[in-house]
Amino acid sequence: MNRLMISMGVVFRFLLASLTVALIAFSPVRGNCETFTDDFNDPTTYMPADPESAPTKWRQIRAEFDNISEDTDARGPGDHAAQLSSNNEDHFLDVVALAANHAQYYDLSNVVAETEAMAHSVGAGIGLAVYDDTGYGLLAGIGLGFYFDSGYNSWVLAIEEGDKYDFQAERLGYTLLPPPDLTAFHTLRLEIVGDELTGTLDGLWVVNGTRNLPIDVAGIGLYANGLMDASYDNFSLTAQPDSRHTVFQDVDLVTTDPGADEVFPSWSRDSKRLAYMRRDPAAPGSWNVYVQQIDPPGPPDRRTQPADDVWIYSIPEFSRDFTHVTFTARNPEGGLSIKRTTADGAIGPVDTLLYGAGVNYEVQDISGSHNLLVYTREPHGGMANLSAIEVENDGSLADGAVEMPLTNFSAGMRGAWGAHFDSTGDRLAFISMDYGPDPRDSDIYVLNGVQAILADPASAPDNYSDPRLVPIAVGPNFQATPRFSADGSLVYYCEDVNGVFDIMYMEQNASLPWLDLMDGAHWEIFAADSRGLEDTIKLNYYRPYSQGVLDVSPDGTKLVFVSDKLDDGDAEEDSDLYIVTLMAQDRVKANKDTTLIDGSGTTLYVPADSLEANTTISIKTPFPGDIPSLETLPGGLQNLALARIIDSDKKPATIDPDNPPILTIHYTDEEISGLDEMSLRIYVFNEDAVPPFWEAIPMDCDVCGVDPVANTVTGTLTHLSTFCVSGALAGTLPAVGSFRPPLTNEEDFALQYGTALPVKFDIRNPAGEFLLDEPIEAVITDASSDRIATFVRGGGSEDIRVDPVAEQYHFNLHSKNYGLLEGTVYTIVILWNDIPIGDIDFTVDYTRGVGRGKKK
Repeated sequence: MNRLMISMGVVFRFLLASLTVALIAFSPVRGNCETFTDDFNDPTTYMPADPESAPTKWRQIRAEFDNISEDTDARGPGDHAAQLSSNNEDHFLDVVALAANHAQYYDLSNVVAETEAMAHSVGAGIGLAVYDDTGYGLLAGIGLGFYFDSGYNSWVLAIEEGDKYDFQAERLGYTLLPPPDLTAFHTLRLEIVGDELTGTLDGLWVVNGTRNLPIDVAGIGLYANGLMDASYDNFSLTAQPDSRHTVFQDVDLVTTDPGADEVFPSWSRDSKRLAYMRRDPAAPGSWNVYVQQIDPPGPPDRRTQPADDVWIYSIPEFSRDFTHVTFTARNPEGGLSIKRTTADGAIGPVDTLLYGAGVNYEVQDISGSHNLLVYTREPHGGMANLSAIEVENDGSLADGAVEMPLTNFSAGMRGAWGAHFDSTGDRLAFISMDYGPDPRDSDIYVLNGVQAILADPASAPDNYSDPRLVPIAVGPNFQATPRFSADGSLVYYCEDVNGVFDIMYMEQNASLPWLDLMDGAHWEIFAADSRGLEDTIKLNYYRPYSQGVLDVSPDGTKLVFVSDKLDDGDAEEDSDLYIVTLMAQDRVKANKDTTLIDGSGTTLYVPADSLEANTTISIKTPFPGDIPSLETLPGGLQNLALARIIDSDKKPATIDPDNPPILTIHYTDEEISGLDEMSLRIYVFNEDAVPPFWEAIPMDCDVCGVDPVANTVTGTLTHLSTFCVSGALAGTLPAVGSFRPPLTNEEDFALQYGTALPVKFDIRNPAGEFLLDEPIEAVITDASSDRIATFVRGGGSEDIRVDPVAEQYHFNLHSKNYGLLEGTVYTIVILWNDIPIGDIDFTVDYTRGVGRGKKK
């Protein structure tokens, strides 16, 4: 084996994970290091039957290249080690490895990793790595190894780094060693402080190096490759776990046509379709607007023609009703105009919305909460400012609509482009760009108080010192496509970290391939506090290819972005669209209350002592094709609104049934369109059942149920799994409850204090037939929706009983038993399968009382 192959191989076959994770937070705590240790005496911590999901300290990586086993003769009786052996001589990117702390990622600014290693053959190694999208490949890594180097005909201690795309390793430092004792353990120690690396062997030999790869976080562990056979004992790792709370996961390729460049994507408001710009290989000088269904997946659909002269730097936007797409086009005599085309069906006709001789009109966004189109208006030789105009739901201009300025910057100041609304329509994130020579500098600002400016256009800010303008991301590089998170707390954007992007070159060379248009630019995705209070954070972890030009799904759980990744399956160096899930995760300490919130507002509250042990819990939104079949939902409820996967690194996560976590899923009106809102329930997929099926989760907490004002549905969890919100189609509830006298005798029924109120009701199906034996309960709530009492089916005096002859259910409400207050409005809600199917109000009157029933 030659020296190059050994030195590369010794470093890179380690630390791969089942799922790709890159982590983000704002101002993560530094210096708060934790220590992970294992003496390997318990083989169940690293040799599970199911290494992908078992509750181990480690995650096994690519053991198919030989094996991971227990070394029972490491030190003596009862003292064991983990043995890793590799038979893969030829592929230096493959590895047999153990990833520490179940493949946890760690911040790399300050790390110390140490192990005792016995090299039975050619060497042993310790190191760190960034996992690729599959979780079974290695993107990049740094390793410290001692091994036999045939090039020097000597053993060496070496630090090396490398990534997947240049297929070579760079040796950062090495020193020659005398032949080690292959029957004894030797101490390998790797320390990282900033970019400086120090490796030691037995405290006697030292090697140093400076890392070059821009790796922020990585997993750390042990590896064997290149015919290595080594045992490891007494591993320790001291580092700051990556404390960022939103992570990249499940990157999904959306567009795959070879040679076609797809860029500038935007979502429809229901998150089911994308509009974007595309250039086909057969017409390299022409860009067109395309629409593509992603839920369920569908083929690309071209919506414009070459004659429409769509401008290259255009972000097409859906109308509020999804029927049309608004875009920017070139005018024959020069300048730009804003046009509209249909989103499906036959192409055209194309309507012109805004046009002016000698003026550039560039579409930016259409507000989801207001019928407003925001755009940049730039007179020839003049200043680029933001304006807005009222539009109809289909994107056409409203009758009598007038242009309303949102900024009024004067000559010599930076122009405003690329504006995007938050969910309230009262803030805009935009690009502030200078007029200097390329490559230009651009920054990200947020404009607050948009609605007040629209009410008084003369108040539009005319300089950047205006307090309504907040700088979000500033610096010497080009920054673009700012987008608010669903809750408005963050602004996502992309930045050319190489600092070479030339926007004029791109505009003037529209027929060049995408990578040529980028001309050395490298885009990364960032997030910033929308109030401008925190440092910006890189959202995606190390990638040697660009990721940028993004949009955020309306529910806030996914990003769509452009990448020039070369191994996307089409063997072309083109730009493709990818969707990535933004997974929320946090470390939950068993003895403390913890609340997790994802980008959609879905909230998981874990009370103290609900879990048996500390664990990391995550919330993510699956891609539509990954949601289990809905055929096993209860009858009449075959309508999925949305889904969430809640997972834990402890499997299973043991939950106290008397103190369960509370899950609240936030939904949008578009997501439940056509469903009966009050029939919504959270269902869990019971994967342990044979066959698996969906079942309703309990709704036995004070805040459980549907809140139609907040657009939430809440329930309690017995275990972590896949959850969905489902409900009946509007007007098709399988059961309807109706109250009978005495409650219906008076419109405003008052219960006399001290009486027992006989509550009577029936339940019928849509055909009017009485339903005799149904899973029902009755809940009494006060004006704050707090639960006062619950009645269930049974034979006791305060249980719900059924009278099949009278075709009614009934129970007695004894007013004295529940501390009912005079003058308070109480509600009786009938639940069928935990779905509200009828309700009625009553009050208590201490003095006159018109209650029916007998004195208790």
